[in-house]
Amino acid sequence: MVDVALRCRCGLVTGTAHDVSPQTGIHIVCHCIDCRAYAHAIDRADVITAHGGSSIFQLAPKQVRLSVPAGQLSCLRLSDEGLLRWYTTCCHTPVGNSLAKASAPFFGMLTAFMDLDDDGLVQALGPPRGIQGKEALHPPLPAWIEPGFSIGAVWRTVRFLARGLVTGAAKPAVVFDAAGAPLVTPRILTPEERAAAYAAAAA
Repeated sequence: MVDVALRCRCGLVTGTAHDVSPQTGIHIVCHCIDCRAYAHAIDRADVITAHGGSSIFQLAPKQVRLSVPAGQLSCLRLSDEGLLRWYTTCCHTPVGNSLAKASAPFFGMLTAFMDLDDDGLVQALGPPRGIQGKEALHPPLPAWIEPGFSIGAVWRTVRFLARGLVTGAAKPAVVFDAAGAPLVTPRILTPEERAAAYAAAAA
């Protein structure tokens, strides 16, 4: 296991992901249109892979420590019921995704926020598993991208969440306060913003 430095594109927001390894988290590249729409909504389409994927390391909130100057963390929801999608205010670097409840032992960190090159990511996180290939772009797709969520992928996630609940991995929370409220009030895209983001994501 290793500690991985976290850094936004401009260097204002930093942090550390502790005890990172293929055994303590799940390295995926999600090709769903929601993840792409989010990247377009924050003007960071540059983090999207050639086939329209978003590289994510799913880890426990207790593994993450952030150093965020006042006012430099923002939160977006694509819809009223969507994930909380966190990014830096300064340079719009995507930080990660969380469920709406602080009790969930889950934080999907965008690897764009990790201070590692491609080789370093694979060495620290293990090789990624591609999912949601049915919504990917620019076929033909490489064999490692699955059409949807395989039974194996679902089982890995269920096991990860169950282990986190048993071990209390949701605390200390990354993006929630002591009362369980988000550190920043999420902004929900307007219908016009949502339509524009999804149109860009589909192109």
